[in-house]
Amino acid sequence: MKLLVLDTSTQICAIALSEDDQLVADCRLNLKNVHNEKLVGLIEQLTREVHWPIQEISAIGITRGPGSFTGLRIGVSAAKGLAFSLNIPLLSVYTLDVLAQQVSLWSGPVCVLIKAREHKAYAGFYHCESGRVRRNSDFQLLDVTELPNLLKEKTLVVSNPANWFPVDVEKMVPASHEYSLPQPLVLAKLVYDKYQKEEFENLDSFEPFYLLEFQPKKKAYYGIE
Repeated sequence: MKLLVLDTSTQICAIALSEDDQLVADCRLNLKNVHNEKLVGLIEQLTREVHWPIQEISAIGITRGPGSFTGLRIGVSAAKGLAFSLNIPLLSVYTLDVLAQQVSLWSGPVCVLIKAREHKAYAGFYHCESGRVRRNSDFQLLDVTELPNLLKEKTLVVSNPANWFPVDVEKMVPASHEYSLPQPLVLAKLVYDKYQKEEFENLDSFEPFYLLEFQPKKKAYYGIE
């Protein structure tokens, strides 16, 4: 089964092709605000490089958030459009779950953070044991200055951007920089697992998971906001 997976939930625009749960090819652009301009072209380029006609794609997977408002909107729109036009299933994975799964070899508590605004972060709390990852609670919008009160034991902290947190917590173990962005192989495996369970999204009602209400940035006019 041929899968196309997309991640536009962070500053990276990432695309991957997988055969079942095995990565075939991937492409990542670490450029700000290029999702809308580059996404469709990257899909066409990658499928052409591996000689996969787009009509052979069996399903599409997408990170649904939380994360960048604009990136999520662009990625979900593209994924839904392709799923509609090709008449294939759409599957989604929470971005925080992908980041947590990447550190499954850790033993103990894991806190995953994606920077939102100011000192706020989208947060998920997990426990890893014997290669298995279990989410302990619902996602939340967290003031990171509260972390010292929340971490009761040594906890691996995965953050996007890497090692971003304006507090120093004794029990916090920063994860390596390589785990700060969703990895295509991990995303592909999670999407494939959902495909096997037939956990398909409803194309008519599916929307990004924002968690934080969108607030347009103020524009400055003549140096005055």
